[in-house]
Amino acid sequence: MDNTVYIIGINDSSEMLTENKFSDLFKKATFVAGRKELVKLLLPNFSTSITEIYYDDGYTKFLNTLSTLRGTGIIFAAGDPGFFGVTRSIAQAINPNRLKIIPAPNSVSLAFALIKDSWDDAVVVSTLGRDTREVLNLVQAHNKTAILTSTQFGPTELGKAILGCSNFNNHTFAKIYIASELGSQNNLIETDLNHLARDSFPPRAVVILIKNNVSTKSLAFNSFNPDEKNSITFGREIDHFKAKKGMITKPEVRSFAIGKLYLKPNNVLWDIGSASGSIAIESSLLVPGLLVYAIERDEEAFNNLNDNIDAFSAEVTSIHSDAASVLCNLPTPDSIIFSGGGIEVFKHGFSFLKSGGHAVGLFASPDRACQVAEILGNMTQIVANRGEKLKDGSWRLSGSNPVFVVWGVK
Repeated sequence: MDNTVYIIGINDSSEMLTENKFSDLFKKATFVAGRKELVKLLLPNFSTSITEIYYDDGYTKFLNTLSTLRGTGIIFAAGDPGFFGVTRSIAQAINPNRLKIIPAPNSVSLAFALIKDSWDDAVVVSTLGRDTREVLNLVQAHNKTAILTSTQFGPTELGKAILGCSNFNNHTFAKIYIASELGSQNNLIETDLNHLARDSFPPRAVVILIKNNVSTKSLAFNSFNPDEKNSITFGREIDHFKAKKGMITKPEVRSFAIGKLYLKPNNVLWDIGSASGSIAIESSLLVPGLLVYAIERDEEAFNNLNDNIDAFSAEVTSIHSDAASVLCNLPTPDSIIFSGGGIEVFKHGFSFLKSGGHAVGLFASPDRACQVAEILGNMTQIVANRGEKLKDGSWRLSGSNPVFVVWGVK
């Protein structure tokens, strides 16, 4: 018995009905699956004894039922089932060797074709089963975003979520498009953020967001050393950054601290007391898509911070303020580095960290470090004795002031 399960990507069911290019396959199928509306539309092409299963009855239930079925199966999916589609979950539910996948053009490629633009520089994300905050982080971090919306979270809900975030306004985006009925009617609407949040649109769509002043700079570019482009580089020397005297984290401490932040793409990092911004900048360059906020209250240090961000073309949002005034307006952090400030600043910032998030504190004072270590649970002292070459050609070690690094998970 043939146990092949065909996942067929379609964009237009009416074209499938008229061309009937899968008629032989339909005749031998023992079960058919997909969205109920679509399966019912195509059902006359199948035998009367065929078993029907639907996504609409609950996707977990669908996968459980699918795992019990034998024989030739047909599963209908939108566009390319391997592109934010059903392929991964189905391959986990049944033996992947049973699968044969027949993709159609995916919805994102069709949407960008409608607006006559390339999409190799776009970030693509689906709202289905994803935390809204993660979607907003991606929109914040990238200049061109394509968002696949769903019946649970359509274009209007997306617009309201973006408009409700203090980092966006109606002037953030140069172009906003909603593409729907892709592969059949190919509907395209150009709108703005206010109308996106207010008007009604088909829930299953591709929303394309293109920001004003789109930058073509590479995140990896370093004006101090072009050879660093496309390399994994951190722990840069202090002369790579403009800094107020004494207000920069040494490379050895910076490298250790970044390692304890457990940074991930699409997460949020706060650098409180950022000073030169060396940690914020290197974190951003190491993890594209990371949403980084650098908070600094000292005016001279803040100016240096902005100059350094520009020099490295880093995706870092700088904020000239004390922590107490601004943190409540920022996205909830997954990681926080406390580069400056006392115990009260730490406690205030730590209260915003999400459960399971990582915190790192840098202290010159052992007393402050010990107090924070009681909360975070880990502490080490870093002293970097750097080699210096003497006039006679010999070397000596030159000591530096110790720094106490405290870290842990909330």
